Amino acid sequence: GRSQLKIDSATADDSGNYTCVIENGELLDSISYSLRIQVPPKPPVIRVHRVTSNSITLRWTNGDIGNSPIIAYRIKYKITYGEWAEKLVSFYAEEHTLKNLYCGRQYHMVMYQSNYIGESEASQIINTQSVGEKPAPPLHSSFIIVNSTLAILLLDKWQ
Repeated sequence: GRSQLKIDSATADDSGNYTCVIENGELLDSISYSLRIQVPPKPPVIRVHRVTSNSITLRWTNGDIGNSPIIAYRIKYKITYGEWAEKLVSFYAEEHTLKNLYCGRQYHMVMYQSNYIGESEASQIINTQSVGEKPAPPLHSSFIIVNSTLAILLLDKWQ
């Protein structure tokens, strides 16, 4: 005769070792199979590691990788009321620094991870503010140009 094992709507939880035992009177035989079901990964868990006036460094830990190696990470970020920007990050990275940010502004970040099967859902959104610095006034001599008929203020000299 013929026998089969059918798993409808298999999930990663169905992964494991399966053994088929045949017993016929005096004959006893078995065969074992290892079943690994691959699915898209769960989202990574991200956290803010370091913040400066113009950068935010993120670190993460992988969620369940779905029985398939991680091949890429994707970070989306935006300033409050801004448009989403995106950075692709190498699969072997453990942190990434978002650079050239505005000082003293609120940023929103979300992350995805991909394996050979697909991409995770979005991680939880995290929010943090870049470090703001109080503007430093320029020296009087580099800020103002004056003659008898004109005064010019060089506003770009503020730091």
